[in-house]
Amino acid sequence: MKKSLNKETIKQKAINIGLFSFLTILLSSCVMVYNTSDLRRNIDKTVNQANDTYNDAKRDFEEKNKIYRDLKENTIDLSKNPFNAISQEQKKLESSIKALHHERNKLIGNKNAFEKLVKNKNQIKSNEPEWKPFKSIKSNITNTVAEFANTGKSYSENSNNISTLFNSSKLSK
Repeated sequence: MKKSLNKETIKQKAINIGLFSFLTILLSSCVMVYNTSDLRRNIDKTVNQANDTYNDAKRDFEEKNKIYRDLKENTIDLSKNPFNAISQEQKKLESSIKALHHERNKLIGNKNAFEKLVKNKNQIKSNEPEWKPFKSIKSNITNTVAEFANTGKSYSENSNNISTLFNSSKLSK
């Protein structure tokens, strides 16, 4: 049995379509707004944490590098283990600290790009020309924070490995 459409059903469908169309237009015209002071505070916090982490790692690296140099000066055959293993781990540690420095600098660069983009602005809105570059900067910061965290883990592992080698090597400083 086929159901026939009556005037009331047609009227209700027209109202639903009209309401749906109105909501679609309304929602598509919504503007996202961010306060630059809130964004700045979050970015500054992220950069400060990265600086603190990097500075801690840099101090650790300098301590371990001093131990390495002292061992190198007092080791007769640098090609034999345990010094050879320590030397290989020192190269990894040096590579990790350089990568951490690089990621921190990328964060600072994105912070500076953000500051330049929003100079003299209290808000950034999705209907303004700054929105697209802002979204790009935001994405870059998110990706760089993730990479910084991975690089930090790598540095920590390398630091622990070289400490273990220092302690087990029986080489004197």
